[in-house]
Amino acid sequence: MLDGHCRDLGRDPSEIERSTGVRDAPEKDGPALHEAGVRLFTVGQGGPDYDLGLLRDWIAWRDERNG
Repeated sequence: MLDGHCRDLGRDPSEIERSTGVRDAPEKDGPALHEAGVRLFTVGQGGPDYDLGLLRDWIAWRDERNG
């Protein structure tokens, strides 16, 4: 949808940083989100017991794609 609006306005869609919040493992949602141009992933956390495992997984997955 965003790409279509950009075409209509004559704007390059790659100039827009795409982001989304994620809740599942990167292996599940990552490929489709990356294909859609999403490069910024937000992982929510709640306390008092913080489990940063999902965040570590997303960072590693992102870094593999960014070389």
